[in-house]
Amino acid sequence: MEASTRLATAWPRFLGDAQFCAQHAWLGTTQLCVGTVGAEAVELAPLGDFCDVQAARYSPARKRLAVVGKRLDAPMDRLGVYTCDPDGGDARLVVRTRDAIDDVCWSPDGSQLLFDKLNAPVDGLYLADLDRESVRCLAPHGFAPAWSPDGCQVAFSMADRGLEQLCVRGLKGGEEQFLVSGFAAAWSPDGSQLAFVDRSAQQDGTVRLGLLRVADRERRWLTALGEEAWYPHWLPDGQSLVFSLDGSICRYDLASGQTTCLIERQGRDLWVEEVHPSGRWLSAHSLGPQPPAGSQSLLYDFEQQATQRLGVLPSGQLPSLRAELQARAGKAPAPVLRRMLWALEEHGA
Repeated sequence: MEASTRLATAWPRFLGDAQFCAQHAWLGTTQLCVGTVGAEAVELAPLGDFCDVQAARYSPARKRLAVVGKRLDAPMDRLGVYTCDPDGGDARLVVRTRDAIDDVCWSPDGSQLLFDKLNAPVDGLYLADLDRESVRCLAPHGFAPAWSPDGCQVAFSMADRGLEQLCVRGLKGGEEQFLVSGFAAAWSPDGSQLAFVDRSAQQDGTVRLGLLRVADRERRWLTALGEEAWYPHWLPDGQSLVFSLDGSICRYDLASGQTTCLIERQGRDLWVEEVHPSGRWLSAHSLGPQPPAGSQSLLYDFEQQATQRLGVLPSGQLPSLRAELQARAGKAPAPVLRRMLWALEEHGA
């Protein structure tokens, strides 16, 4: 196999049955790329004209991609939320801002987006209706949203005197309802339960994973005191969850109450990013000091019980990539182009 350059990738997300999208730190900026699942060497191809990408998420049907970042042909001091085709084409601006946007979340039917907006006149959770081309503040000071499977409710967190409160709000009006202390909510596939993280005792080394029955708010804990559990994700059958536990990726079976380690901690803590809709794979990553720089993306195959590292670009592609960047020079603002070409020189291409 020809020599290759390992690219640092993070936040890998699935596109269809055999592809994934990830963010990688290369050429002096953060870009999007697409790779193929299961290949011996995963080749990453650039996706769209995005740079300084902060978040990217596919719609539930995988027909559109929401991107938080900048365009090569846009003013470099302006961040935007965009939607585009899975190949990066047909990019449409949803909202442009100078404020930081932490994350973006699709509605189940793909018609709306939720995103956290920071440092705005009103920090909080904003709702964008893509059909009506409108944006409004849904929950001042809200963050970490999760749509219910039927699209009628949103679970999110709010900070109150240093404590995180998990709330739920209907989208047809009404005030938010406080459920429990916690954040990082994940709805069960049938919408009857919420998995969440409680870090109120984090100073004591405990970040607990809890399960809340929405109808009567009955709560139970899935992890023990002294353990650190983060970012739960449901498997499609609704019978188990995957999450990060003390830096490793684990699976919890609701019927047996058993926890199984899937991927051992590898130097840095691992985080689950997404479970494939089929339930066959999960994607995960470890974050470097300035992600995605120094980060690593992984894929776990439940059928094969095997782990694959994502993010390899054969070095033979570097000259052609340089030629492509030079061809796009007229399109890219000078600061970005200089940054990318300088980084390419560092690779000796």
